[in-house]
Amino acid sequence: MKQTIRDRIEKFGAEENYVIFSLPSKLRHRISEIILSDMSGVVDVCEIGSHLGEQTKITLSQGRSMAIEFRFLFLIDPNLECTELKFGDPAKLSLFKCKLEDAMDMLPESAFDLIYSVGAVESVSNYGVVISRLISKLKPGGKLAFTINKRPTKRRILLITCFGMTLTLLLTIGMNLLEALTFSGVATYLLFFVLLCKKTHRIPGLGLFKAIIHSVIFSMRSQSKMSRENAESFARAHGARLTLVDDLFFGVWLFEMCRNDQ
Repeated sequence: MKQTIRDRIEKFGAEENYVIFSLPSKLRHRISEIILSDMSGVVDVCEIGSHLGEQTKITLSQGRSMAIEFRFLFLIDPNLECTELKFGDPAKLSLFKCKLEDAMDMLPESAFDLIYSVGAVESVSNYGVVISRLISKLKPGGKLAFTINKRPTKRRILLITCFGMTLTLLLTIGMNLLEALTFSGVATYLLFFVLLCKKTHRIPGLGLFKAIIHSVIFSMRSQSKMSRENAESFARAHGARLTLVDDLFFGVWLFEMCRNDQ
């Protein structure tokens, strides 16, 4: 079937095109270590925002190293693409290829020892309602853990510094202002793209022009959510434990809260 211009634009902006910019593996491992730190034995788990299964695979691997057995695993994502992951008995795996709001009524009440989400809950407009409903899906003593992106202060400083130094150098060697601004912008975002690539061999496949555009889009739309003050206020309001997990380029606030009724 012939694609329309709109179809091409939507495909270009699809989430899977941004897998290059997903959280670094070290951060994902650290998140899994934290959310599984007080788990043991046999657990029933639900992951929100599974998509390509990057966090899923790391969490399962981490769980096995801690002698945790995943009895049932529910995966929720409208763009779910991780059906080929090896989870053992396929009867233990339930896939919901839909938005969280649509899957909520299909999830059993008081059924999960752990519900977690990495990079998905921040897209929900009403945190309070969603959190309350998710907690009702936990067993007594069960845990809800989710991340919300941290404001990218370090990354912005790096981008501005790189742009400023490149612009100054080009003006110093005699390039006119318009050319210097253009070249500095392209060079900065291309550098940003290369630094964020998990594997540099992905650059040729994506294409140089597409790489620059995606670098610009990603830098504008991602990791611009919560300041420390807002994160701490949010944690206090919901009785959550707050942990900052970050490196030079990425940072997320990890919130953990338990269902305390017996």
